[in-house]
Amino acid sequence: MQVRSYLSTLLLTAIVSALLLSAVVGTVLWQEEKALRSSGQASEDYLLVHSLTNESSELLLALDLVTVDSSALSIVVERMAGQYREILEALEEPGGLVPPEDVQKVKGSFERVMRQAEVAFVALENTDEKREGHTMKEDHQTRLRDHAGVAFHPPLLLAVALILGFLLRWIVPLSFLPNEFPAAIGPVVVAIAFGFFSWAVFTLVSGGASIPPSKPTDAIVVRGPFRFSRNPIYLAMVLLQVGVGIWINSLWFIVLAAVSAWLLWWGVISREERYLERKFGNEYLLYKNKVRRWL
Repeated sequence: MQVRSYLSTLLLTAIVSALLLSAVVGTVLWQEEKALRSSGQASEDYLLVHSLTNESSELLLALDLVTVDSSALSIVVERMAGQYREILEALEEPGGLVPPEDVQKVKGSFERVMRQAEVAFVALENTDEKREGHTMKEDHQTRLRDHAGVAFHPPLLLAVALILGFLLRWIVPLSFLPNEFPAAIGPVVVAIAFGFFSWAVFTLVSGGASIPPSKPTDAIVVRGPFRFSRNPIYLAMVLLQVGVGIWINSLWFIVLAAVSAWLLWWGVISREERYLERKFGNEYLLYKNKVRRWL
């Protein structure tokens, strides 16, 4: 606000000075016009200066319509400078109507206006740079907020669940299957989990979507395993824990798989769904109504 107030003061000063300059020239010309009319003489020099003065006055009056923008102000000031240079050239012609001391006054006023314009340019350029920097910062912050805002990273949850499962099995073993069953079924479930996980990752990458939930999602993938589950990667993580629990015959992994499924829904899936609804709207809602969350 202080910068804008300062710039407004500079522009107002420039406008007032330029208008005073026009008034000086106009007064001198009016006096000469009066003398010429009384003597019945006419001069092309006078008509030229009078025309240029009127045009410059109209140009200066347009300054108060210019917004605080360096490019717009540059155009106006350049036009104004061109007009006044023509005025000065006309005033300095030999045999002109305006006395030399009045020409010097016009020159001095014109130079003051141009100096004030230069100061305004510098200040406005700094303001434009700050505005551009602020805009880039806002865009960067918007980009940083363009994600689901999950409570934790799913791979971290999987690692903690597996470590905790082995620890609990070592402290208190809890078998729940016959001895022959785990060796036959467990490896198959683990292989299915890895296969489902790999299929989902490959489909996301080929579809141009991001995998980490902390990054922006640029596309909704509906091919491959996403035709059967909206969250095949998280499903594979839960299935992996179930497969390990069956393989080593430990009920702890089954319990932790159920806990992991709930935590994934609470901390990741529900937040991703709100994010995708907000970003893609009806496109995601149609997909959500068509495909189940898990399977």
